[in-house]
Amino acid sequence: MMVALWYRICTYHRIGEMEGREDRPIEKGQQLLSIRDLKTEFKLKDGTSLRAVDGINLDIETGEIHGLVGESGCGKTVTSLSILNLIQPPGFISNGEIIWNGNNLLALTKREMRLIRGREIAMIFQNPQASLNPLYSIGDQLISVMKLHRHLSKNEAYKEAFKLLKVVKIPDPKSRINDYPHQLSGGMCQRAMIAMTIACKPKLLIADEPTAALDVTIQAQILELLLELRERFQMSMLLISHDMGVVANMCDRISVMYLGRIVEESDTENLYSEPKHPYTQALLKSVPVPIPSKKGQFSSLKGDMPSSIDIPTGCRFRTRCPMVFDRCVKEPDLIKINSNGTRVACWLYESKLNQKYKVY
Repeated sequence: MMVALWYRICTYHRIGEMEGREDRPIEKGQQLLSIRDLKTEFKLKDGTSLRAVDGINLDIETGEIHGLVGESGCGKTVTSLSILNLIQPPGFISNGEIIWNGNNLLALTKREMRLIRGREIAMIFQNPQASLNPLYSIGDQLISVMKLHRHLSKNEAYKEAFKLLKVVKIPDPKSRINDYPHQLSGGMCQRAMIAMTIACKPKLLIADEPTAALDVTIQAQILELLLELRERFQMSMLLISHDMGVVANMCDRISVMYLGRIVEESDTENLYSEPKHPYTQALLKSVPVPIPSKKGQFSSLKGDMPSSIDIPTGCRFRTRCPMVFDRCVKEPDLIKINSNGTRVACWLYESKLNQKYKVY
């Protein structure tokens, strides 16, 4: 049933037919980024703290597209900003390590971190229009990025900017290079943002809801472009989304996040065919599929996600979980439950814990 759902999701979002998905010559398997026990908090006016990210562990391998999914407010964007050490007051990172090339990014100086941002790790933000400077043309902003990180002359940077606009498939780049953000559509603004992020050929691209503000047809084009660029530039990617249809076809592995914690992680096929955590199961059942014969066969979760200010004790999902029982008053660890590397934080799988599997 879940396999069929996965197929229908991919078909619905029109990204199931993207070319090059099965036979990309990208080497995989080496660990690129490792997050351990990351905690990011925000100070409140009353002196207490809201913990938006609460002790997550996440690994991204070379050549991998890793999806991070969950409802709005679960901590996905805060996780991405923490990776780049871009958390601004009153926010702060209170614990953890983010290992990149053997170095803890959280221990680097501001200058050292600036050399990594954009050059080695780049990020596409949710709202492309808000991310671009309205006072400068697209070309000027691209040129500025390449002069800063690649130390090119203005003439060399202009030529590279023109090439990048062609790579991201902006029509008539010779004319568009002089346009300002307000003169471009949302889709073209996102293409311009993508051009800036790949200007320095980063090893890791963080895409935070890259299609959230776009029409459905444009969404498919942007996702296809990201897949093409991933292959062309041999990048890894952290794709953040609340859309299960997007991650179904884009990602190799997926981590499911709820109220600041990862509740399940698995390769994409296993997550959709055999979801383990009740929250993951609920997410998949809530996906509307436009097939007349399946009308009415999806459901929604009862209640709203609890506030991060007042997180339930024990399992954070227990206030909405249809399978809750007395053990859920204690918070479960994220355990590895099979040889496929699936990890789940749920007491239902405690009996499957084996000594050879690591508890994170």
